[in-house]
Amino acid sequence: MKVLMVGGGTGGHITPALAVADVLKSTMPDMEIRFAGTASGIESNLVPDEGYELMTLPARGVTGTSGRARLSALVTLVRGTLRSIRALQSWRPDVVFSTGGYVAPPVCLAAWLRGIPIVIFEPNTIAGRANRILSRFATEIHLGNAMARTSLPCKEKVRLTGVPVRHQIHFGNRARAVRMYRLDPGRFTVLVLGGSQGAHAINGHVVDAIRELGSRDDIQFVLQSGPVDYESLLTEVRPLSIRTWVRPFIHQMGDALAVADLVIARAGALTLAEICVTGISSILIPYPHAADNHQVSNARYLEEVGAAKVFLSEEVSGPVLAQEISGLMKNYHELRSRGINAQKLSRLDAAEKVATRIAALAGAAWPAEERPRRRRRKRAGEEA
Repeated sequence: MKVLMVGGGTGGHITPALAVADVLKSTMPDMEIRFAGTASGIESNLVPDEGYELMTLPARGVTGTSGRARLSALVTLVRGTLRSIRALQSWRPDVVFSTGGYVAPPVCLAAWLRGIPIVIFEPNTIAGRANRILSRFATEIHLGNAMARTSLPCKEKVRLTGVPVRHQIHFGNRARAVRMYRLDPGRFTVLVLGGSQGAHAINGHVVDAIRELGSRDDIQFVLQSGPVDYESLLTEVRPLSIRTWVRPFIHQMGDALAVADLVIARAGALTLAEICVTGISSILIPYPHAADNHQVSNARYLEEVGAAKVFLSEEVSGPVLAQEISGLMKNYHELRSRGINAQKLSRLDAAEKVATRIAALAGAAWPAEERPRRRRRKRAGEEA
């Protein structure tokens, strides 16, 4: 059996596909799995590093409103679709699984033209434009959040499974993270995540917050800066008193989450799923230019159930973050309450549910007795 995983551009697109691929491969070792993505996205490094073959295709979004920009995007879509048809004719997958990104439309259109079953995954509370269109061609549509159902035209195809999260997130190692980041295990640890590419605005606010916190010796920061801000951020944090560990990208995200007492992050669906699975309190600063404002919707969903505090871009600043962090450090009950409420939203078996359906559509019987089991990781302060 063969499965083609489609997605890329950001970690939020490629990581859920990797989570499902890992489950398929571990449960059905004879299944062949390949990925389709772009040569410029994060998948170009991440997928080969994980041992999977990547097929690169031309793809781009509509980056302007002019007729010329739209024509250019249409030409790229046609080129990508034609190349996808040739690739599918050559490799002949039994199922195509799409998690989104610019590469999804051409591959899914090619699969539909060849009569190959298509499984689409939508992680956000509001379905993206591409998935709204592609849902008409899909065999099944899997949702990370039930709220997305209202924005999809083909509701009869929808299944609620949750966001697939990789095995390493479930089983992060706190002691290993302390050694790797050279942290003090007794200090309050703040993990800052601006997404796989970082977030310049969040980086600036966090540095200002660290300055505002002064010379406190009971707190430390682990900061994923993104590649663009890495060097400048290192320069800014070096003279500061509070210990701050900076990296352009955190590969061992499970360990980073395991050591964190608090997460400051954007509100991409994958980041929120990982926060919920690990049961961590969070401060969310949604990306203000996300399509259909879906990050604000994602973040508010957590805030409404008491799992996070949300600051819009016009509300946040270094002093505001410093005040919120200091307040949570004093109020352990509030900190733990948010984490517990977040964990109640998690769907630990999302990757297995999606993998089971992909296997069924590929004509393979799922060996139920080999289905991996997830356990809830206990947070600090809980009884063993």
